[in-house]
Amino acid sequence: IRVHDFMNDKKSLEDVTGIKSLESNFYLSEDVCRFDKIFIFNNHLGYKSEKFIKYIKNQFRKDTLVIDIWNVLGIKSENIISLGQFLMEGD
Repeated sequence: IRVHDFMNDKKSLEDVTGIKSLESNFYLSEDVCRFDKIFIFNNHLGYKSEKFIKYIKNQFRKDTLVIDIWNVLGIKSENIISLGQFLMEGD
């Protein structure tokens, strides 16, 4: 488990949560982290950035499951589950 937030650096997150954390720009690294599951619980605009979207799409090669609560990514994929998608389909 790793915590990420665009508004806080790694050390601040670790100090507050006690959980290993990622730098806010971790996804820009060439030695990028790979995860089995990614949970996005907020709608910060950083998650809509072209570079973050590219990072997420690269995760699909590993069959990563992405839980995007607010559908902030705006990506249609079998790898993504979104509360926003469920609400839209229910209308």
